[in-house]
Amino acid sequence: MTTIPYSMFRKSYFYYVFIIVLTVTVISISSCEKDEVFEEAQNELNFPEIQGRFVHGKDLLQTPIIGDKINSLSSSVVSKSTNASGIQIDTSRIQVIESVDYKSYTFQIVQDSVERQSLLRNYMITIVNDTTTIQHLFNYEILPSGAYNMDNIQATLVTGDSLIPSFLKCIQTSFTTRTDCFEIGCSGEGHLPGDSECGIANGTYPGTPGYIYCTNSWAVVRENGPCGGADTGSGPGAGDGGSSVVIPVVPVDEEEVSDESCTALGLKLNKAEDQRIINELKNSTHLNYESGYKEENGQFINLTNPNANELYLPITLTTVGAYHNHNENYLKREGNTEVFQNTIKTFSPQDLLQFVKLLYNANTNGIPLKKVYLGISVPLQDDKVLNTTGQILKKKTYILKYSGSAVNIPSLLNAGNFASPENNSKYLFKKN
Repeated sequence: MTTIPYSMFRKSYFYYVFIIVLTVTVISISSCEKDEVFEEAQNELNFPEIQGRFVHGKDLLQTPIIGDKINSLSSSVVSKSTNASGIQIDTSRIQVIESVDYKSYTFQIVQDSVERQSLLRNYMITIVNDTTTIQHLFNYEILPSGAYNMDNIQATLVTGDSLIPSFLKCIQTSFTTRTDCFEIGCSGEGHLPGDSECGIANGTYPGTPGYIYCTNSWAVVRENGPCGGADTGSGPGAGDGGSSVVIPVVPVDEEEVSDESCTALGLKLNKAEDQRIINELKNSTHLNYESGYKEENGQFINLTNPNANELYLPITLTTVGAYHNHNENYLKREGNTEVFQNTIKTFSPQDLLQFVKLLYNANTNGIPLKKVYLGISVPLQDDKVLNTTGQILKKKTYILKYSGSAVNIPSLLNAGNFASPENNSKYLFKKN
């Protein structure tokens, strides 16, 4: 066994301690330099003044680049679309955030109910300087509290398919934090919060009031090398040394139900024309045919046909709703016999299907879903009892309204069902 002299061991010990201390010092200095560079980079970021609003896809069809993108990603510019990335996007409620340098459009991605319990997915397209198109997929983890995990946003730059040319792969995305607040305008109609034209503040129509949104999550988009293209232009900050673009990252999910929608329904039912129609339908349940009206372009159209056994409801591009009634108990002749028919004291299965078709049509044609309704007046009558005394029966009127998202409208209602008014008339209220 070889013995190391104490003096040599001592020299070696101090030598290694010196090396370790020197290495730690160098690492510390390097770390400090990186921190300073990081802080300097943070200070160099240009956080723009921004405003936001929600729009329907139909409102963007004439917008350069975005209109073309919506057309290319959607078969008929309806509530959902498929594309080469295998996603479906909801175009009924698009968040637009804009500054002097860019406009950012965020869509909710259609998900199955199981995945949606733990994850929210968004698709964002940003137009920089009216030329450069940058597109991302964002995943937000849903925490046990129900809040989105904004500290761990998963961002994927979409490249190499129909969404974005492959030459823009040189773009890279990182995240930074800064608390900032901006205005989100009223949905459907109106302007910004506090604006006298924002009627939703007074409950004058269905929709979502304007509000102030505060975020501390921002996507920093930079060039990671030279970018360029004949049609889309070069990357962010083209012409100014490739400076970054800073975009707020705001989750877009299902629209919250507004308390004002009930107020708006109450205001509608208090209108003279609505009251007249409801009273007329209540007073005609004794007839041997159903009566009804549909509403479009602010006008009511009478659908009643005394010579028909069925009430037709043709759905056109501007149809927002309808009122109809169900008959009292009656005897229906089938051949040489009479068959007793009980009144349907609520919405029939055909009524519910028709209401879904009204929703689908509204979403397809840019009508706010909260404006869609279906009303029915029914007699309160015991089963198997005919009203042979001429007494006036008690009547009830029920109204169907929808407070969900366009994503949940059944996909079986394809665009072909509403190709023309002639086809629309095939969907009807059947006499029960």
